[in-house]
Amino acid sequence: ALDPVYLALDDCEDFVAAGGREALGDDARRQLDAAAHAPLVDWGAVAELKNRAIALAFECFRRDEWEKKTVRSRQLTAFAKDHWSWLDDYALFAVLHERFGKSWLEWPQRLRDRERGAIGAARAEHSDAFLRVQWVQWQLDLQWRRAPREASAVGVELMGDLPFVPGLDSADVWANRKLFRTDQRVGTPPDD
Repeated sequence: ALDPVYLALDDCEDFVAAGGREALGDDARRQLDAAAHAPLVDWGAVAELKNRAIALAFECFRRDEWEKKTVRSRQLTAFAKDHWSWLDDYALFAVLHERFGKSWLEWPQRLRDRERGAIGAARAEHSDAFLRVQWVQWQLDLQWRRAPREASAVGVELMGDLPFVPGLDSADVWANRKLFRTDQRVGTPPDD
């Protein structure tokens, strides 16, 4: 999964359809402009602004595409189906992580331990937020797939980077605990 902070708002069709930067209001536009010209990235501020923009864009998509079962809504469905092996767990993890605001190790036991009934109930209870996470990952995937083509056109080659160990508080470890040693730490100083 890609971090939503990397979504290029002006290249997001639903953000533009929702009114773009104008829909965010004067204060948010000033904050975005300041962040774009700052010598260092204030990731917390950028994430907060992006989340507000994402909420506007997703609401536009849900209303104008999803509820009307348009071609684009079917494209999102196809993306979710094609990427089910990681997207389903990631989306639920992201929703629950936001809801509880803490590590999955501190969630209610039934969710922490992924009891089937609790997982199903959580998906149903948070279906809109679950869909929003899927939509964001779809938008990020569309932008990422364009990036190498656009970079190549100007002579830049992009290469991937794969971390060698996921963090303990991650969708990967939460969903696949039997594959990970949760008692080990790596790095200097050691990271979870």
